[in-house]
Amino acid sequence: SGHEVNDVGAIAPVHDRGDRIIQLQRDLADSRTQVEALQRQQAALAHGISHDMRAPLRAIASYAGLLDSHCAGQLDPTGHQYLTRIRDAAGRMGELLDGLLELSRIERCVVHPEAVDASLLAEWVAAELSDLHPDQEAQVSVQPGLRAWADERLLKTALTQLQALEGQAFVDRGAEVIE
Repeated sequence: SGHEVNDVGAIAPVHDRGDRIIQLQRDLADSRTQVEALQRQQAALAHGISHDMRAPLRAIASYAGLLDSHCAGQLDPTGHQYLTRIRDAAGRMGELLDGLLELSRIERCVVHPEAVDASLLAEWVAAELSDLHPDQEAQVSVQPGLRAWADERLLKTALTQLQALEGQAFVDRGAEVIE
Protein backbone atom coordinates (compact mmCIF):
# COMPACT_ATOMS: atom_id res chain seq x y z
CA SER A 1 0.00 0.00 0.00
CA GLY A 2 3.05 2.28 0.35
CA HIS A 3 2.03 3.60 3.78
CA GLU A 4 2.21 2.41 7.40
CA VAL A 5 1.16 3.69 10.81
CA ASN A 6 4.18 5.04 12.71
CA ASP A 7 4.82 5.04 16.48
CA VAL A 8 2.71 8.16 17.05
CA GLY A 9 -0.23 6.83 15.07
CA ALA A 10 0.32 8.97 11.98
CA ILE A 11 0.36 7.51 8.48
CA ALA A 12 3.80 7.75 6.91
CA PRO A 13 5.26 6.60 3.61
CA VAL A 14 7.16 3.28 3.79
CA HIS A 15 10.46 4.83 2.59
CA ASP A 16 10.51 6.86 5.86
CA ARG A 17 10.83 3.56 7.72
CA GLY A 18 14.29 2.94 6.21
CA ASP A 19 15.41 6.42 7.24
CA ARG A 20 14.02 5.81 10.73
CA ILE A 21 15.90 2.50 11.04
CA ILE A 22 19.14 4.18 9.99
CA GLN A 23 18.59 6.94 12.57
CA LEU A 24 17.82 4.38 15.30
CA GLN A 25 21.01 2.48 14.44
CA ARG A 26 23.01 5.72 14.73
CA ASP A 27 21.33 6.54 18.05
CA LEU A 28 22.13 3.04 19.32
CA ALA A 29 25.77 3.36 18.27
CA ASP A 30 25.98 6.77 19.99
CA SER A 31 24.44 5.31 23.15
CA ARG A 32 26.92 2.43 23.14
CA THR A 33 29.80 4.87 22.79
CA GLN A 34 28.49 6.90 25.73
CA VAL A 35 28.03 3.79 27.89
CA GLU A 36 31.55 2.60 27.08
CA ALA A 37 32.97 6.02 27.99
CA LEU A 38 31.07 5.98 31.29
CA GLN A 39 32.31 2.46 32.03
CA ARG A 40 35.91 3.55 31.39
CA GLN A 41 35.43 6.53 33.72
CA GLN A 42 33.90 4.30 36.38
CA ALA A 43 36.77 1.83 36.12
CA ALA A 44 39.32 4.63 36.40
CA LEU A 45 37.50 6.02 39.45
CA ALA A 46 37.33 2.60 41.14
CA HIS A 47 41.03 2.00 40.45
CA GLY A 48 41.95 5.47 41.71
CA ILE A 49 39.92 5.09 44.91
CA SER A 50 41.37 1.65 45.53
CA HIS A 51 44.93 2.81 44.93
CA ASP A 52 44.60 5.97 47.00
CA MET A 53 43.08 4.16 49.99
CA ARG A 54 45.50 1.24 50.17
CA ALA A 55 48.49 3.23 51.46
CA PRO A 56 46.60 4.71 54.44
CA LEU A 57 45.12 1.28 55.22
CA ARG A 58 48.59 -0.30 55.20
CA ALA A 59 49.83 2.48 57.47
CA ILE A 60 46.94 1.99 59.91
CA ALA A 61 47.50 -1.76 60.06
CA SER A 62 51.28 -1.34 60.37
CA TYR A 63 51.09 1.22 63.15
CA ALA A 64 48.57 -0.89 65.04
CA GLY A 65 50.95 -3.85 64.72
CA LEU A 66 53.90 -1.76 65.87
CA LEU A 67 51.97 -0.46 68.87
CA ASP A 68 50.97 -4.00 69.75
CA SER A 69 54.53 -5.32 69.57
CA HIS A 70 56.40 -2.33 71.09
CA CYS A 71 53.91 -1.61 73.83
CA ALA A 72 52.91 -5.21 74.55
CA GLY A 73 53.87 -4.99 78.22
CA GLN A 74 52.02 -1.72 78.75
CA LEU A 75 48.69 -2.81 77.21
CA ASP A 76 46.01 -4.76 78.99
CA PRO A 77 44.04 -7.43 77.11
CA THR A 78 41.47 -4.83 76.06
CA GLY A 79 44.20 -2.68 74.48
CA HIS A 80 45.53 -5.68 72.53
CA GLN A 81 41.98 -6.44 71.44
CA TYR A 82 41.50 -2.88 70.18
CA LEU A 83 44.67 -3.08 68.12
CA THR A 84 43.61 -6.44 66.71
CA ARG A 85 40.26 -4.92 65.76
CA ILE A 86 42.01 -2.04 64.00
CA ARG A 87 44.16 -4.44 61.97
CA ASP A 88 41.14 -6.64 61.16
CA ALA A 89 39.09 -3.62 60.08
CA ALA A 90 41.91 -2.44 57.81
CA GLY A 91 42.04 -5.93 56.31
CA ARG A 92 38.28 -5.94 55.71
CA MET A 93 38.53 -2.51 54.09
CA GLY A 94 41.21 -3.89 51.76
CA GLU A 95 38.86 -6.74 50.86
CA LEU A 96 36.08 -4.21 50.15
CA LEU A 97 38.44 -2.33 47.84
CA ASP A 98 39.23 -5.60 46.06
CA GLY A 99 35.49 -6.15 45.72
CA LEU A 100 35.06 -2.67 44.26
CA LEU A 101 37.68 -3.41 41.62
CA GLU A 102 36.11 -6.80 40.89
CA LEU A 103 32.68 -5.20 40.50
CA SER A 104 34.13 -2.61 38.15
CA ARG A 105 35.73 -5.39 36.08
CA ILE A 106 32.53 -7.44 36.02
CA GLU A 107 30.39 -4.52 34.87
CA ARG A 108 32.60 -4.17 31.79
CA CYS A 109 32.64 -7.84 30.77
CA VAL A 110 30.40 -9.48 28.23
CA VAL A 111 27.93 -11.96 29.72
CA HIS A 112 28.05 -15.50 28.29
CA PRO A 113 25.11 -17.43 29.79
CA GLU A 114 25.27 -21.21 29.72
CA ALA A 115 24.05 -24.21 31.72
CA VAL A 116 26.08 -24.27 34.96
CA ASP A 117 26.26 -26.90 37.68
CA ALA A 118 25.68 -24.43 40.53
CA SER A 119 26.21 -27.11 43.21
CA LEU A 120 29.65 -28.01 41.86
CA LEU A 121 30.55 -24.34 41.50
CA ALA A 122 29.48 -23.60 45.10
CA GLU A 123 31.58 -26.53 46.38
CA TRP A 124 34.55 -25.29 44.33
CA VAL A 125 34.22 -21.79 45.79
CA ALA A 126 33.95 -23.24 49.31
CA ALA A 127 37.16 -25.24 48.74
CA GLU A 128 38.99 -22.15 47.46
CA LEU A 129 37.86 -20.08 50.46
CA SER A 130 38.87 -22.90 52.80
CA ASP A 131 42.35 -22.92 51.23
CA LEU A 132 42.61 -19.13 51.60
CA HIS A 133 41.44 -19.17 55.24
CA PRO A 134 42.60 -22.46 56.78
CA ASP A 135 42.23 -20.99 60.29
CA GLN A 136 38.44 -20.71 59.84
CA GLU A 137 36.91 -24.12 60.25
CA ALA A 138 33.63 -23.54 58.44
CA GLN A 139 31.75 -26.59 57.23
CA VAL A 140 29.85 -25.85 54.02
CA SER A 141 26.82 -27.89 53.01
CA VAL A 142 25.74 -27.53 49.37
CA GLN A 143 22.47 -28.91 48.06
CA PRO A 144 23.31 -31.34 45.22
CA GLY A 145 21.83 -31.06 41.75
CA LEU A 146 21.41 -27.28 41.56
CA ARG A 147 21.59 -26.05 37.96
CA ALA A 148 21.53 -22.50 36.66
CA TRP A 149 21.50 -20.66 33.35
CA ALA A 150 24.20 -18.08 34.01
CA ASP A 151 27.60 -16.73 33.15
CA GLU A 152 29.87 -19.10 35.09
CA ARG A 153 32.49 -16.43 35.89
CA LEU A 154 29.88 -14.01 37.23
CA LEU A 155 28.10 -16.72 39.22
CA LYS A 156 31.44 -17.80 40.71
CA THR A 157 32.18 -14.21 41.71
CA ALA A 158 28.75 -13.85 43.33
CA LEU A 159 29.10 -17.17 45.17
CA THR A 160 32.58 -16.20 46.37
CA GLN A 161 31.28 -12.93 47.79
CA LEU A 162 28.25 -14.59 49.40
CA GLN A 163 30.27 -17.40 50.93
CA ALA A 164 32.92 -14.98 52.18
CA LEU A 165 30.24 -12.85 53.84
CA GLU A 166 28.49 -15.89 55.28
CA GLY A 167 31.85 -17.27 56.40
CA GLN A 168 32.53 -14.10 58.38
CA ALA A 169 29.06 -14.32 59.93
CA PHE A 170 29.82 -17.99 60.67
CA VAL A 171 32.91 -17.00 62.64
CA ASP A 172 31.10 -14.13 64.37
CA ARG A 173 28.16 -16.20 65.57
CA GLY A 174 29.96 -19.51 66.12
CA ALA A 175 27.69 -21.49 63.75
CA GLU A 176 28.61 -25.03 62.79
CA VAL A 177 27.47 -25.26 59.16
CA ILE A 178 27.07 -22.81 56.28
CA GLU A 179 24.30 -23.88 53.91
